[in-house]
Amino acid sequence: MANRFYTLLLIPERSAAVRRIQLPKVAVFAGAVAALVGIGVAGSAAIHYAYVVDQVFENRVLREENQRLREKFAVIDRRLSGMEQTVASVQRMDQKLRSITRLSDPRLGLAVGGPMEGATAPGGQGPAGGSEEELALLAALPADTAEEQDLALGLLDSRLDGLPQEAGRQTASLRQLMAYYEGREVLLRSTPSMFPAQGWVTSEFGVRDDPYTAERTMHSGMDLAGREGSPVLAPADGVVTFAGTKGGYGNLIILEHGHGYTTTYGHLSKILVKVGERVKRGHHIGAVGNTGRSTGPHLHYEVRINGIPVNPRLFVL
Repeated sequence: MANRFYTLLLIPERSAAVRRIQLPKVAVFAGAVAALVGIGVAGSAAIHYAYVVDQVFENRVLREENQRLREKFAVIDRRLSGMEQTVASVQRMDQKLRSITRLSDPRLGLAVGGPMEGATAPGGQGPAGGSEEELALLAALPADTAEEQDLALGLLDSRLDGLPQEAGRQTASLRQLMAYYEGREVLLRSTPSMFPAQGWVTSEFGVRDDPYTAERTMHSGMDLAGREGSPVLAPADGVVTFAGTKGGYGNLIILEHGHGYTTTYGHLSKILVKVGERVKRGHHIGAVGNTGRSTGPHLHYEVRINGIPVNPRLFVL
């Protein structure tokens, strides 16, 4: 019997009776086990809580770092886009210079359009080496994960790698143009390279609905609407070969620029030059009007090469 119990004696400080309590060994053992289990559970909970707190802190730090990275990506992307637009602008200028001079010289290996013809490089590459799909992905990329950040960095690297290559090709092309233009000042002065009047384009070169008959007809020039009486300027050096009235053109001026170029100015309110007169680029030759077959004050402007009408936009720098 004694071996199955533990005896607990409670002895007060004064003369009160000593109390004696018997505890079964099984109960004492069970209590000890329960206490150990409780301590273990409490310890595990404390460790888990500390881990969760650490993760929350780490996640907050990562979110802040990701936000900083996104802002850096956005800044770099804007700067790259600006450089790409500059390169693309130079490319368009290169192509236009080749077009207006009808550049074709087998000796120099040159042709209209040059080595940079087209807005994208082979394989769908943009000006800086990234495809349009890749550049769109980069613009929309949140860069929240390491994989997304690596992808964004890879696309930026691709664009950065492409810019020097594109700039090098443009430099080589422009050097070709400079070499071609040396000693050709007469050709350049004789090439129409500006709008002859200020205003807005109301009708482009090409097939259109005729404003009088509503039929589809070829429009051989460009209509520039503007204030009646506003100046019309010569877009290049030339000689006046016609200055008078001609059918639906109304008051008309035709300039012969040489090298096969002629320009035509119709519906004028005033003619300020005469046949045989030599003019320089920027010379005031007439005024915008509404004469002839016209629905309102505007300038009808044509550029022809060997008598064949071409789009005047090709000759506006």
